[in-house]
Amino acid sequence: MSSLFAPIQNLVKHAFCLMGENEPPLPSRADLARAKQAILARHVEQLHQPRLLCALALGNESEDRKSSSIEETKSKSMKDLVGIGVLATTMREMAVLLSQWTGECGLQVEQAKAAYAASAFIHSAVELSTTAETSPEEIHWPITRLALMQSTAMYLRNLDRVKLAIAASDEGASEALKESQKGIGELARSWGLEFMVLCDLVDDHPLSHWYWDGPFCGAFYPSFPTFSSSTPFILLAFKGTTPTNVGEWLVDLDFAAAVPAASAGEGEGVCFGAPVSKGVSQALFEPYDIAKKKVPFDLIIEGLRDLACALGGGIRNPVPVYVTGHSLGASYATLFYAEALRRPPNKEPFVLVDLHTFGAPRVGLSQFGLSLCSLVASRNVHTWRIANTGDLVTSVPPVVNDAGQEFEHMDCGLRVEKGKPSMKLESELGKGAEACARGGVIDHACERYWEALGSAAGRG
Repeated sequence: MSSLFAPIQNLVKHAFCLMGENEPPLPSRADLARAKQAILARHVEQLHQPRLLCALALGNESEDRKSSSIEETKSKSMKDLVGIGVLATTMREMAVLLSQWTGECGLQVEQAKAAYAASAFIHSAVELSTTAETSPEEIHWPITRLALMQSTAMYLRNLDRVKLAIAASDEGASEALKESQKGIGELARSWGLEFMVLCDLVDDHPLSHWYWDGPFCGAFYPSFPTFSSSTPFILLAFKGTTPTNVGEWLVDLDFAAAVPAASAGEGEGVCFGAPVSKGVSQALFEPYDIAKKKVPFDLIIEGLRDLACALGGGIRNPVPVYVTGHSLGASYATLFYAEALRRPPNKEPFVLVDLHTFGAPRVGLSQFGLSLCSLVASRNVHTWRIANTGDLVTSVPPVVNDAGQEFEHMDCGLRVEKGKPSMKLESELGKGAEACARGGVIDHACERYWEALGSAAGRG
């Protein structure tokens, strides 16, 4: 009988959550279970689309045809450029590597979690006052190192299990999806956190571009016994480019800038109405399903809303959300963060705090960077852009592309290098940047960033 009332209980919980008044005093395991069920149902729905089932049926023939066509138009060197997310060649190697990193900085993981919890208390106490300081002026290295580990962990997504989920029934798909993210979940638990996928469209594409792939992102949050009503937090991480995924690096390679289409229900002005990377913005803000007009950005917001409410968040005590990503994931993270921050505040059970990106290419023209910089300053949050010395990807797109469009990095850039302290990068906004790309692709790998962050944090 209790199962019959679960949907009603969930609606009541959401109503209290969004009103911000007379909220339930503490979240429960049942709240989290209902949130997981709702998010997983959307996850299954995302995968069960006719195009995906058709593509899977075509099998290797379809992949060979796509790869052959692409190889005719894109050079091998450019494929290598966007393809090196990690140097580890297997997921097992990657999992071992991440386990080693966790052992190296166990204390810093705890320090990062304490800082997340402190930001939750601040947001609850000041009720989103725009004059209160909500994040430190100097970068918090424990948070930054954990953000890199979270960004790297996203590469542990098991593509074979996802393919099984696409072809399976709803029940079978749910189990296959759980298996596809098992490696990420196990790693998260070693940090005292849990993991939940919020958007999984890596194997689908926007309606206007059949050969592109969409974003994959998930949320890390405290394990149930470890948080109270005043200390929940969410860490949203976007996956970067997988070397074998042609659709992902095609998104990377679309260097044209365009004003993104409006997301459902929000009218004009997505990303300030500024020209941004066409490949990334269309993959994030365009619909993927003809019938339901699903937009990845909206799916992520829905997932954050469900999870924040389940963690006890509300309008008056929003759950702080940190955003991170590496490579293509950094591009997605930047545009998601900018648009979510642009939306009217005090209307969600969560609130954005800081953005940490690693190896990010330029994602917009001057108007975008200046608008984001102004908004970030008004909200007392930060956009930390970490660039490893020698990372060629941070030098693209070229300052002036083939269409004569001038790309510029957003502010708060930090240069890191193994064996050296970090160095603040000068702003490009309104000034332009170096006209030539420098460096190589090896220094773009997460492993190289880990070494450099160790030096920047005074640990090697």
